[in-house]
This record gives sequence, C-alpha cells and structure tokens, in this order.
Amino acid sequence: MTHSSWHYRKKLKLAICLAFVEITVISSIEPTLAQSIIVPDNTLGSESSRVVIDENSLSQELITGGAQRGVNLFHSFREFNVGEGRAVYFSNPGGIENILGRVTGNSRSEILGKLGVLGNGNLFLINPNGIIFGADASLDVSGSFVATSANAIKFGEQGFFSASSPETPSLLTIKPSALFFNQIGAGLIENSSIAAAGVDAVNNPVFGLRVGDRQSLLLVGGNVLNAGGLNALGGRVELGSVASSGEVGLNVNNQNPALTFPNQVVRGDISLTNGAFVDVAADSGGAIALHAKNIDISRGSSLNAGIAPGLGTPETTAGNITLNATQAISISQSSSVTNQVSEDATGNGGNINIQAGSLNLTEGSELASRILGEGNSGNILVDVSGAVILDGLGSDGLPSRIINSVRPLAIGNGGNINLKAQSLTLKAGVLSSNTFGRGNTGNILVDVSGAVTLDDPSSVGLSSRIVNQVLSPAVGNGGNINIKAESLTVKQGSFLNASISGKGNSGNILIDVKGAVTFEGEGTEFFSGIGNQVLSSGVGNSGDINIKAESLILGQGNDLNASTLGRGNGGNIFVDVKGAVTINAEAGIFSVVRSSGIGNGGDINLKADSLTIRQSGALNTFTLGRGNAGNISVDVKGAVIIDGNNTDFNTGIATIVTDSAIGNGGDINLKAGSLTLTQGGLLSAGTDGRGNAGNIFVDVKGAVNLDGIDSRGFSSGISSQLAPSAIGNGGDINLKADSLTLTQGGFLSTTTFGQGNGGNIGINLMMPNSRLTLSDKATIAANTLGQAKGGNIQIEAFDSINLTNNSEISVNSQGQGDAGDLRITTGFLTLQERSRLLADTFSSEGGNIQLQVRDLLLLRNNSSISSTAGQEETGGNGGNIDINTKFLVAVPSENSDITANAFAGKGGLIKITTQGIFGIEERENLTEFSDITAFSQQNPQLDGEIVIDIQNADISNELVALPTNVVDVSKLIAQRCSVRPIATNQLQSQFIITGRGGLPPQPGEALRMPAIALSGSTINTEKEDQSPDIPSTPLLEANSWRFDEQGQVILTASNASSLGIKHGNCRGNS
Repeated sequence: MTHSSWHYRKKLKLAICLAFVEITVISSIEPTLAQSIIVPDNTLGSESSRVVIDENSLSQELITGGAQRGVNLFHSFREFNVGEGRAVYFSNPGGIENILGRVTGNSRSEILGKLGVLGNGNLFLINPNGIIFGADASLDVSGSFVATSANAIKFGEQGFFSASSPETPSLLTIKPSALFFNQIGAGLIENSSIAAAGVDAVNNPVFGLRVGDRQSLLLVGGNVLNAGGLNALGGRVELGSVASSGEVGLNVNNQNPALTFPNQVVRGDISLTNGAFVDVAADSGGAIALHAKNIDISRGSSLNAGIAPGLGTPETTAGNITLNATQAISISQSSSVTNQVSEDATGNGGNINIQAGSLNLTEGSELASRILGEGNSGNILVDVSGAVILDGLGSDGLPSRIINSVRPLAIGNGGNINLKAQSLTLKAGVLSSNTFGRGNTGNILVDVSGAVTLDDPSSVGLSSRIVNQVLSPAVGNGGNINIKAESLTVKQGSFLNASISGKGNSGNILIDVKGAVTFEGEGTEFFSGIGNQVLSSGVGNSGDINIKAESLILGQGNDLNASTLGRGNGGNIFVDVKGAVTINAEAGIFSVVRSSGIGNGGDINLKADSLTIRQSGALNTFTLGRGNAGNISVDVKGAVIIDGNNTDFNTGIATIVTDSAIGNGGDINLKAGSLTLTQGGLLSAGTDGRGNAGNIFVDVKGAVNLDGIDSRGFSSGISSQLAPSAIGNGGDINLKADSLTLTQGGFLSTTTFGQGNGGNIGINLMMPNSRLTLSDKATIAANTLGQAKGGNIQIEAFDSINLTNNSEISVNSQGQGDAGDLRITTGFLTLQERSRLLADTFSSEGGNIQLQVRDLLLLRNNSSISSTAGQEETGGNGGNIDINTKFLVAVPSENSDITANAFAGKGGLIKITTQGIFGIEERENLTEFSDITAFSQQNPQLDGEIVIDIQNADISNELVALPTNVVDVSKLIAQRCSVRPIATNQLQSQFIITGRGGLPPQPGEALRMPAIALSGSTINTEKEDQSPDIPSTPLLEANSWRFDEQGQVILTASNASSLGIKHGNCRGNS
C-alpha cells in the first residue's frame, strides 16, 4: 500500500464516519451544553477543584486546584461536560503523573469539544453515569487517557478514589491498580469523534480521539460503543465492558495503563459501527484489546495495528490485537481486523488473538496479517469454544476471510493461522496463507472438536477454500494445512489447496478426522477436492496430502490431486481410513506429472477397511511430461470393488506413461480381503511413451473376480500394456489369492505392441481348494504384437483350472517378437467349448507350454493346446509342449487338439508323461477328430517329435496299513448253523450280494447310492433252496495295462496270487 493509498484509506474512513454517525448522539445533548458545564463538588474541602476561564481564549477553561497525593492529583465534580467548540484543560503541576477527575452527581459526562492536559500526565475521567464523546470531540493529552464509568479507582491496599462514595483521598499516593464497579448496569461509554487530530509520523492525517504517541487510550464501562476514531499510535487502545460488580485490573507501567479482566467479572457488550476505526500503527509497538461479553464490529469498521508505511527498523515489532469475548464476536459488512507491516515499512508484525464463545465473519469481512514491506508478519490465533463461521461476500465481491499474506515486493515470512473451535463453517469463506513476495508462508492449523464444513451457497457463486500457496512471482516455501476435527465436509466446488506457482516447495495438507471426510458437488468454477500442486510456472516440489479418518467419500467429479505442471516433484497422497473409501462417478485420487511438468510424480498410499470405485472413478498416477509416475499402494482388510459402466472414462486403478512422456510408470500394489472388477473395471499399468511400465502386485486372502463389460464394450481386467508408440519394457503382474474367476470377457494381460518386452504374469492360488476359472471369452494373456518378446505366464492353482466357452490362456506373438512361455501347475485342468492354451506365433518362434497336472487333464468341445508357429504362413519353429498328468482325456469326435506345428519352420516337441491317454491320439496331420500333432506344413522333414510316456500306476499312496492286533473272528461268526425253523413264516436273517450293488470300486471312495439293504424277511419253510456247487474262478485285480496293435487298452495282472473262494452249505436237516 503506497503513502497516497494510506491517505485515501484515512479519508475514506472519515467520509464513512461522517455519513453514518448516529444522529441520536448529537440530538441528545442539551442546547445549554454549547457552553461547558463543569461544576466542582465540595468533597475535597479546601482542596476542591477550580474552573478558571482562560484569559487568552474565552472558549477555553482551565481546571486547577485538586488534592495532590504523591504523583497523583485528584479532582471531584458534581457535573463535568465540555461544550461544543470549547476546550477544557487540566493543570499539570510538576511531579504529577496521574490526574484523576471523578463525577459524583447523577448526570453523564458529554464531551463535545476538546479535553486536554497542560503537561505530560495521564488523565482519568470517572463517571458511573456514563461518558459520551461527540462527533467533534477531541483530546489534547500527551500522556494516556482513561474514560470509565466505574464507581471507583483502587490504589493497591491504600484504598479507593470513589465517585459513588466520595471521600478525601488521604493516603492514595501510589499508582492506580484497578477499576472498581459496585453496581449492575454501569454507564455507557460512547465515542462518535471524527474530529481532526493532527498527522502521524509520515504526515498522514489522523481523525477521532487521539492520545500521545506510545500512550494508552482506555474506554471502560458498561456497554461501549465506538462510532468514531480511536488513535494511540505506537501505544495502546483498550476497550472493556462490565455488566455487574467486580474489579478490573489496571496496570500503570511506564506511563502506559493496561487492563486486566478476571474471568469472574461479568461483561457487557462492545460495538464498533458506521465505519468506526481503531488505529495504533506506528514505527513499533501499538496494541489493541477489547474485552466484552459480545463484540460486534460492523458496517466497514476496522481495527488496525502494525508498522505504518515507511517506518520501523529490522529490530522493531508491532503490538498485538486481542479480542476477548465470553460469548460472540461478530465482524460483518466488510469490516476488518488487520495487523500488518505496511508498504516500505520495516519490522515484524504483531499477532491477532481471538478468544470467544463464537466467531462470525460475514459479508466480506476479514482477519488479516500481512507483509507489504520488509519483515515477518504475526500469527492469527483463534480460540473459540463454539462455532466459527465465515459467510458471504462483501459489496466489493470479496469473501469473508482469515488471511496471512506476504504481498508482492514484500520480503519476509508469513505467520501462522491457528484456529481452535467447536465447529468451523465456510460459506463463500476463505482461510488463506500465501506469499507473492520473497518469504515463506505460515502454517494453517484447524483444531475443531466437531464438524468442519466448506460450502458454496448457490446464490453466491464463490468457492469456499482453505489454501496455503506460493504464488508467482514469489520465492519461498509454503506452509502446511493441518485440520483436526470430528468430520470434514467439502461441498459445491469448495476445496483445500497448497500449490506453487512461484519458486519454492509447497507445504503438506494433513487431515486427521475421527469421523467421515466427504467431498461432494460442483461449484461455478471448480469441483470440490484437495490439491497440492506445482503449477506451470512453479519451480519446486509439491507437498503431501495425508488423510486419516473413519471414512472417505469422493462424490461426482471430486478429487484429491498431487500433481506437477512445473519443474519439481509431485507430492504423495496418504489415505488411512478405518472404514470405507468410496470414489464415485468421475471422482478420483491423482498424482500426475503434466505435459509441461519436469519431475517425478508422488505415490498414492491407501489403507482402509473397504474400497469402492464406481463409474469412471479413478485412483491414478500418470506422467505426461518428463518424469516417473508414482506408485500406488492399496491395503484393504475387506473388499475392493471396481465397478465401471460409464461411457466416457475408464474406471479403476492405473499408473500410466502417456505418449508424450519420458519416464517410467509406477507400480500398483494391492492387498485386500477380496477383489471384484465388474462392468469394465480396471487395474492397469502401461506406457505409451518412452519408459517402462510399472508392475502390478495383487495379494488377496479371498476371491478375485473379473467380470463383465461396460457400456462401451470394454471388459473388466488387469493389464500391463506397451502401446505401439512405446519405447520400454512392460511391467509384470503377480497375483496371489484363494481363487481367481474371469467371466464375460474378463482379462488379465501383459501385452506389448511396442519396442519393448512384454511383462510376465504370475498367478499363485495355492490355498486348499483354490481354483482358477475362466468362462465366456475370458483371457489371461502375455502376448506380443510388436518386435519384442512377449512375457511368460506361470500359474499355480492347487485344486483346479477350468476354461469354458471360448476362454483362453495365451503367450502368443502376433508380431515379429518371440512368444513367451506358459507354465501351469494344478490338480485338475479342464478346457471346454473352444477354450485354449496358446503359445502361437504369426512369424516367430513359438512359445513353450509346460503343464503339471496332478490328476486329470480334460479337453472337450473343440478345445486346444497349441504352440504353433507361422500362422501367417511365414517362418518360425513350433514351440515345445510338456504335459505331465495322471490322465489325459478327450472325446475323439469333439476335435480337441494338442499341436506344436510350424508352417515353414520345424515342428515342436510334444512330450506327454501320463498313466493313461483316452480319446486323443497322435496323428501326422490335423483331422476332425481329437489329435496330437507336431508337423511342419511345408517341409515334412522338419516335423517335430511326439513323445508319450505311459507309466505304471503307483498305488503306494493308496495302500492302508493293517492293524497289528488280529481280530478274533470266532466272536464275529455264529458257531453253528441255525436249526431249521419248524413253524412257517418264521423270521430268519439273510445276506445277499447281487453284482456290485452300487458299492464304490475302491473302499476309500464315497458311496454313489445306497449299497446294501439289511432287513427282516419272511421265509417260506415249505420251500428249500439248494445252491448248486459251482467251480469258482480265481478273481485277479489288474495292476497294469498295455496297448495292442489296434490301440486298444489291455488290462493285465502280474505276480497275482489265486484266491480260492469256498462256498459253505449252512442249512437245517436235509
């Protein structure tokens, strides 16, 4: 602010005061007060006060006499008034420091003219009925001035100088120590003065009541109303309101009285209105203090402290502004409380201290600490037991705000903003700490026991915000934003931001909330969110975003963003939530190196009980410029659900190097109880530019499900991809879970279209009963469509792997690069309905397939296992297929094949180690039946090799050890046959075996159906059954097999003993 603008501000305040000063104040004054009415009483006896007309000026009276006690001079009046246009001066004998005048009558004092002291003594005016200062009132006091409606002034233990119980002050020789109130409803203290009061140190005009520089101006009474000016340049202005009996401490130290308000004193109200102002700015010092129940500052009124323009030294410090209210403080209608180091000034600003039951800043009002010159600004400290509300714009369009700023051309550090309250609400309100100059910003600390709410009322159209910024052309570091609360809600385009557009590092944004953190809605300019960014003109590193809460909800379009558009590294984002994190439509958490950025992106770390991302919601780290993308770490106890179904953007978690970027992608590390990707949900790590794609690690205790397509036809999946424009290697995908299910086009893919090698896929499903299921065109692929080698796939599934309905697992090459290898280990492997295991190539070397299947490999309905090369009728050798399984089974007529063919190159090696092959056989060419082939289409001499190793069954694991104690069978079998029954229809037991009767082939297997029925039956005694003696044939168990010339299986028994079965004849008499 220039000198001329400083003058303009003073004149503007004067104009406002003249326009709005209360007419009732003037009209209430009696016409007779055109002459001063000063009537001494007789309470001082021979030392009574005397009023003398000044011989040199008929409009001026001089008060002499009084009782002198030490450094104190006492006067006593029945009435004391200064008429308009008149002047009243107190005589100041030598050695007197304090002049005290009391009014013992029943009328208030009205000061409409000038009141002064002919010397340097302090002046105390005491009238319990109240004191009024008119619009033309002025002071000519070189010392301090105290106007009070107290009943008495206390002097330590020596006694009181009382206006309500007047006595002669016999021993009051020490300095005053307190103001004593002994009535309810003390008189009003009111100031409307806008009279000219000289100039300040740089010749700017001063208006209103003014005491000597570096002195004190105190107004203490019942309610206190200021509608004019109060000035104590470099000194102290203090207003106090008392509503009942009690003592207010008075500290007179070095000629500067100051008040001390005990907590038990009941207070009244203080109001500043109609452009009222209090000014103490000077070359140093200067303090303002207000003590009341309620403090109301309205209609453009202001409190101003700090270092005045062009003044100060590096060692000087301004005083503080203190507002202390037991209930409410209201600052409205573009009013302000400011403590600043002004233009061309040097020194440090003082603090602004707010203590109250509640604080309301409305209609464009402000609390401000600024540096416009050289020096450090002070702190803004708000301690409120109830609510803090910043609401609405002023007539100038500015929001209600608390601001600590280093302005352009200024040199120095900003102070802190510390706010403690029960709740904080911003409605088109701003908390801001920023620097445009050369210096660091301060921190913003919000400590709220309840809710913090940032909102933008639709009628206003300005976003609420909490910001800490280094703005161009600033050179300095940003401070932190630290919010501690029960809950945080950011709505209608409101936001938190810590950014750099100058040179320096931004601070961190730290949120610690017991309950929910919620972002929702869109404003006229922005979506709601949190940003910590290096902007395009910025040079420096971005700070972190750290959120700790019970839950986090990002509504439509809302985001957390730590990015770099300039030269510097992006910050990290940490989310630590006990409950759920929900990212809704087009919302997201982003760490991005933009196209203009040079630097590395920050990491995203999320910890929660559950995570849900819906409809183009995203959790992304990108690099579009020159630098590496950050890593993404998700640690969730429960479910991670990514649900797409949006026509505009992808939904999911991604780390990407875009086509214009130079840098590596970050890794994705996801740990959860379960993972579900539906309707196009994605986990993606890819590169379109120059750099390596990141890796994806998934560690899930339960199930992983990849299912469905979105409205654009894009499937759900996990991918690491190199685009055609990419120069770099693809990342790996490693997945560990209890089960993995891919349905309706779900995919897991590492694909390279570019000049780098594709990434590998590792799947570990080794918990008991772990299964891998692919159905309905689901795929697991590590393919190459470019010049580089495709990745490998290794899958371990303890229980089974099942592919149905055109699903496939592939390591194909559709370009010039070699295919990777496929390794599978499982208990049961089933391929059905045109499902495939592929390591095919168009023109390069086929990949290898290795299958380790514990029990059964089953091929059905045109399914296939292939490592065929040269599918585009070009070169390349077929890959190898190595199958180790107990049984290999296919249906001959369903055309399921195992192939390692080549077009022009050499066929591959197919090696099958098994105990039995059923329904599929080796052939020289493919047929309509189920085949095993390894031919070279153009050159039979290059046919591959098929090796089938049929091994004997190993039944050692199926043998059961017999007990060591032999059972006494004599106790289990009747000793003799039953006597033939005599009577007919007598019950007799039976044991009948007919065939196998549903018994399982092996004792260890479960029953397929009820096997044996035991029941009582009626025996016809007239009929005898006689079983003929039939020679028994030894029953031998096969323990091996062989193929005959027609390929049929012949079961054989070797070293088997003959078992003779004897038939007993157990009947009655025959």
